[in-house]
Amino acid sequence: MSVAEQSTAYNPAADAGSPTALGSFLQFVGVACNGFNLIAGESGRPVLNRAASLSDSWRVFFENIGLDDAPVEFLGKDIRALLEDEAELKRALDEFNGVFHMPELPVPLWESVWLSKEKILFTEESFDVRAWYARFQWEIQRVGYEAEDHIGFEAAFCGWLFDAAANDGAPDHDGPQPTLEDVQDFLDQHFTRWAPECFRQLADVVKTPFWVHLLASAAVLSQALAEDIRQTA
Repeated sequence: MSVAEQSTAYNPAADAGSPTALGSFLQFVGVACNGFNLIAGESGRPVLNRAASLSDSWRVFFENIGLDDAPVEFLGKDIRALLEDEAELKRALDEFNGVFHMPELPVPLWESVWLSKEKILFTEESFDVRAWYARFQWEIQRVGYEAEDHIGFEAAFCGWLFDAAANDGAPDHDGPQPTLEDVQDFLDQHFTRWAPECFRQLADVVKTPFWVHLLASAAVLSQALAEDIRQTA
């Protein structure tokens, strides 16, 4: 059984449209990597509260699929620390600004930089990812200011795509219905070709517990998804 199939089997909520562990984890990773400065503010606290409430389901899911080397078990405590300790939140925000914001980045954050021959932004990879988002009417923030193949956008899209496919639709979404085949195609063509190594390198440069545990867990999970793709190819 693949990681995606097991995520459906271990969906902690039974209601249609409810998030799966896989989908909600990837969406939180995406939001954190692209907009932690927003969720760290007062208006973004509900995102952290929701992540804290989902953290147990993430831990159980990782355990059930045998990803014992992922430190996801610490994330619930890490997220609650961000909510309760302003100094810890500031440390995590400072690290976000140093690792995920231009002008100098320790790790490139875009698929096009990793995979294109030119190693620059806005190449064929970026435009193909843009077409995927448009196909399913999935909107990103800061359109025109950030390349669509940013690690945060791609992780969040993978999570959304999987939840929409697993739950037979996404709430308040009138676009085409994604299928599990669409999930596999996007993983194969884009996310798993570069995300595992990107997350690994990011995890190696961060220091705060929240970022260390989140990015290391994302690296392990994305590598498991990549191995699924290779086995089914």
